[in-house]
Amino acid sequence: MTPKGWASNCTPSTDVHVVTSLADSGPGTLREACGFTTPRRIVFGVSGDMHLDNDIDVPSGTFIDGRGASVRLVSRGLVVAEADHVAISHLLITNASNDGIRIAKSDNVVVDHCTVTDCYDGLIDATHCRSGDKMRVSVQHCYLGKHNKGCAFGLGLRDPNDEGIRATFFENYFNYVNQRSPRLELGWAHVVNCFMRYGLVGSQSYGQGRLYLEKCWFKPYSGEETPVDNTYSGGSDGYVKASGCKTYSCDDPLQYKPEACERARNTIGMSIRTANDDNVTRLKDIAGWQATQLPEPVDPTWPAGPEPDPTPSPLTLEERVAALEQAVFG
Repeated sequence: MTPKGWASNCTPSTDVHVVTSLADSGPGTLREACGFTTPRRIVFGVSGDMHLDNDIDVPSGTFIDGRGASVRLVSRGLVVAEADHVAISHLLITNASNDGIRIAKSDNVVVDHCTVTDCYDGLIDATHCRSGDKMRVSVQHCYLGKHNKGCAFGLGLRDPNDEGIRATFFENYFNYVNQRSPRLELGWAHVVNCFMRYGLVGSQSYGQGRLYLEKCWFKPYSGEETPVDNTYSGGSDGYVKASGCKTYSCDDPLQYKPEACERARNTIGMSIRTANDDNVTRLKDIAGWQATQLPEPVDPTWPAGPEPDPTPSPLTLEERVAALEQAVFG
């Protein structure tokens, strides 16, 4: 996995831990692996559906590396809260009762080659940037589909700290996503070589977000023909620049104060392709979970590392997220 764009400096752990159980919790599970006091590169010695009762909290330095296996999280997803240098690669997530992946008050987070579909709220959301800090997130080579709300980044004037959001969306396939492919409120986002099959609207920029769309495809699947929107009821308009994009049976993407979006462009590690039919076919083939082998075989005898912290936080994951929101909104 090579991080692209704004989170290209993501450097998670290389110390390997093998997940050997598809259970929700207990020995050998993903939840146990994410509970260690030192960061881990987590690989899987098993494949199949992992039915979760609660979201799994992913700590700093973790690399969830799904290569070499086929693991699908069902019913709940992952939360990256107050964690830095986190990578999530080659996972499938479906039917999460909240977000598929929720990111808050974190930095240098990469979501790579994941397939996220049909979640209750968002597929991948990122909000609550730390005060005076940046929240750099790269979503790359993912398949995101069959959902109303795709990716919401930032809360606009509801959380002014979200001006620190720096997001990259590179080579993602948004398929039958009604809206938010992505939606940006405050901060900067560079969306490159992404395909959006949308219903209500493709991409959105509100609250003075700076959205740079480069060589993307916009194809409506309903009667709506609004590839990009920047007017939010009760809020301020977002800024949009669209360069080299292709549309199907709809108007060209909106442009609004495009000069304000130039600094959102970050092409580190990218090979940017023309938005033509051949390249969108290629994108469909490479986006999302892939049957990719690990660079080394899985050895279940690899050391599991120290035991999980015997004194975990007395707060549940939901209580910690609620505390974050209370700190922002009062």
